[in-house]
Amino acid sequence: MKTKPVLIGFFCVVVLIGATSVYLALTIDRAEKSVVSLAAPDGKYKAVRVTFSNGGAAPFCFDTISVFLSVYPDSFAESDKSYEIYGAPCAASDRRAALPKMEWLTDKALRITNAPGPGNPPRLKDHDASHFVGVTFVKAK
Repeated sequence: MKTKPVLIGFFCVVVLIGATSVYLALTIDRAEKSVVSLAAPDGKYKAVRVTFSNGGAAPFCFDTISVFLSVYPDSFAESDKSYEIYGAPCAASDRRAALPKMEWLTDKALRITNAPGPGNPPRLKDHDASHFVGVTFVKAK
C-alpha cells in the first residue's frame, strides 16, 4: 500500500472539516446568556437564573432557575438539569429584566414571581432536588 495517497486523502479530510467548522462558526448566530445568582440568607443554598436569548433570524428567549448548594459554581445550573425548579419562555420584552424574580423568604424557602411568555406552560417544581428548600410560585400582575 502506498502511503502518499493515504496521507494526501487524510490531509484533505482534515482541511475539509476545518473549513466546515470555520464556516459554521461565522454563519450561525450565537445565543446570548446571562446568569444571576442569589444566595440564601444563611449562604448554604443559592438560586441561579440562566437566560438564553437570541434576537437573530429566529428569535427566542428562555429562562431557567436552579437551586443547589452554594459551594457549586453558577455554571452548574447549565450542566445539571436535575436541579432545575423553573423553566419557561421569557416574560414580555418590557418585563424581561425583572421577571422571573427570585426572593429568599427564609434559609429554606424561596419565592419566584413569574410571568412566562407565550408558548409552552412553565415547568415548575415545588422543592429543590434535595427536598430541603421549598419553592412557591407567584404570578406577576
